[in-house]
Amino acid sequence: MTNNDSIKQYEALTTGCGLVRLSDWTLLELTGADRCKFLHNFCTADINGLEENHATEAFVLNGKGKILGYTHVVSLPDRLLLVGAGSQATTLIEHLDRYIIRDDVKIRDMSNETNFLFLAGQASSDVIESVFGITLAFGRAKAVDDPKFDVVHGEIAGPGFLFLAGNDAAEVETKLSSKSDSTCDANVLETIRLENQTPWFGREVDDSNLPQEIDRDEKAINFNKGCYLGQETVARIDALGRVNRLLRYAKLSGEMPAIGQEIFADDLAVGNVLSAAKKPGTEDSVLGIIVKRSASNAGTEISIGSQTATVI
Repeated sequence: MTNNDSIKQYEALTTGCGLVRLSDWTLLELTGADRCKFLHNFCTADINGLEENHATEAFVLNGKGKILGYTHVVSLPDRLLLVGAGSQATTLIEHLDRYIIRDDVKIRDMSNETNFLFLAGQASSDVIESVFGITLAFGRAKAVDDPKFDVVHGEIAGPGFLFLAGNDAAEVETKLSSKSDSTCDANVLETIRLENQTPWFGREVDDSNLPQEIDRDEKAINFNKGCYLGQETVARIDALGRVNRLLRYAKLSGEMPAIGQEIFADDLAVGNVLSAAKKPGTEDSVLGIIVKRSASNAGTEISIGSQTATVI
């Protein structure tokens, strides 16, 4: 892919309309009369209060409050969907299955039979209205029957529309491609995602993290919902008012650092690089980093090798 192609795709995903096929994503389907009540007890979001055809971010925690999964929970009329980046299905199913005793809940892994298509850019709302006659507000979801797919308008890699399609995926993709400005590469989307400070499981989030370290409290944690697995740790952190490290993003002009590279501030080791992407047409990179609280404020200068980056 040439630099001009990257620039064109970047523009499509920001000021126009670009389409990206996502890989290594997870989709679980929960059915049964007790699905909402059950999931409410095992994640940080208020699932009992989640309205039909709405979506919310949520963490699934273990008993010590560490993150086992990070997904969007989508409430459709006859089912719940858990959809998120990375290979989360096996861990989440094994974790949740052990707690299904008398509840009327069935969990199905649909990851391998689903095509994940992401449409983003300022013109994306107009495109899906033109193609499918759908007007979908942010935070909403819809099941469509002809062609058959589910669509979620949410913060997937920044704001956009996530299409979940099975047998009709080719038709859905063809129709979207015909109206979008460009079919885009995942590497270009990675830049968009990091600029929008949207974490993905397996990139910036894993089972070493406490949920408040990811700094998505307003989007993914309900502090008033009552008890759930891992809630004691979340509540204790909330009462103390802090965690010792935080997910942050940084800008750097120069050579893109390696994943895992150590970060320093005032000659002290403060964290590591978790993800990195180059902005097309520039020498600038945007980074996902985990750093100590002392180096987490916007504007803080950090050192990565011989280069200096700035926390944003």
